Amino acid sequence: MTHADAHAHGHHEHDTEGPRPYFPEPEWEEFKKDDIKAGTAIILEMAGIFSIGLMLYAVIAFIVGKS
Repeated sequence: MTHADAHAHGHHEHDTEGPRPYFPEPEWEEFKKDDIKAGTAIILEMAGIFSIGLMLYAVIAFIVGKS
């Protein structure tokens, strides 16, 4: 591909609705569902880590405040 070809194809990295790769539409829908599941898992994991940290902080604050 030459430099002129790259400009002729209009490749834009921020273009999310541009031409799609060669996946059929049902597969794209499956990708979207998987993305939502992965996002949910990440949010739940972050909430769990935050909760554990908050509990540890409260226990330590209780112990230090007691002495």
